[in-house]
Amino acid sequence: MGRRESKKQKWVIAILAVLLVIFLMAFGREYVGNIQVQHYIEDLQEQKTEAESEQLETMALIQELSSEYFLESEGRTKQGLGEEGETVIVIQDDVDNQEGDGEGVDDGMTNVARWFYYFFNHSTFESMKEYENS
Repeated sequence: MGRRESKKQKWVIAILAVLLVIFLMAFGREYVGNIQVQHYIEDLQEQKTEAESEQLETMALIQELSSEYFLESEGRTKQGLGEEGETVIVIQDDVDNQEGDGEGVDDGMTNVARWFYYFFNHSTFESMKEYENS
């Protein structure tokens, strides 16, 4: 009976060893899977942080673009709009006048000089305007 018991013990040990290997493989797979899930979660958190940052930048841009100051400056520069009581004056460059309908007069004045006369010597500006129209 000693031999039978030792054979039985060998079988039990072999079965336990196989079961131990199976459990270790299953545990290893779960451990690797958990590590992969943790990396995936970290990647998603980084993406979330980046998306939140982009959202904040976009919101700031939207707020800036919809501000009254921006809308007013866009209306003034691109649409030629002004507030009540203001007069919008567009002084064309001499180059534009020559290319246009031929009505422009090349008096050698720069745009800056014309603005200077408009604000600081309005009578000279008016006489220049009459000279151009004649």
